[in-house]
Amino acid sequence: MGYTVEHIQHPLEEFSYTVDNLAVDMRDGVRLVRLVELLLYPTEVQGATRTGAWPLSKDLKFPAISRVHKSNNVTLALEALEDTGGNENGVIPEDIIDGYREKTVGLLWGIVGTWGLDMGVGGLVDWSELRKEIRRLKRERRKVQKGDGGVGEMLSDEDEERDEERGYVALLKGWAKCIAEKKGLRVENMTTSFADGRVFGAIVGAYEGYFVRKNGGAQGSPKLEERLKELGCSAYFGKLKRFALHLT
Repeated sequence: MGYTVEHIQHPLEEFSYTVDNLAVDMRDGVRLVRLVELLLYPTEVQGATRTGAWPLSKDLKFPAISRVHKSNNVTLALEALEDTGGNENGVIPEDIIDGYREKTVGLLWGIVGTWGLDMGVGGLVDWSELRKEIRRLKRERRKVQKGDGGVGEMLSDEDEERDEERGYVALLKGWAKCIAEKKGLRVENMTTSFADGRVFGAIVGAYEGYFVRKNGGAQGSPKLEERLKELGCSAYFGKLKRFALHLT
């Protein structure tokens, strides 16, 4: 027919972005760069079928054979995050390349907290369901207030409505406040208020009765990590509260 068929496929187009181990799979920087691209440049990556069309991936060193290649890749992601305030913990390339687990998870949690939670339907949180849950907790609070004559330090509806108007972080904080106040705890912010684990414990206690316990253990174990493990959470998830103070 007189046609010469040609095809070029970059090795990165065959790369599997599945993550099995955070301490290992992020070390070459490839997955981290793709995560940053998806969250920071959603408009640019729409319809980007070729490697060269991705804003950061076009500068990746792949395969990342040497430490220099990995450093280049991780630096691409971190510099993009720093330009948008997404690396407030000061994570450096060596932290990721060397598989420093807490630094890696801290960086990822910071990314999720900044961009990933505000993804609407199909995101990490169903915000309509969260609003319904807050309304339910408010109704329970009103019943308690009627029973004790309204005595207490509970938030006014006006305060909570202003929180809702400020976005998803305020919604999460308002939800945590509703639960924590039942235990006499105060939630002033999303960092130091959670540092000692008591607010986490109140939240787990409010919902653990709705879950089938992994090993049939008794509800209300004194150790929060053990309670989370019984509910099917990984051991490392239970340790996230340990560095809540560092996620500011």
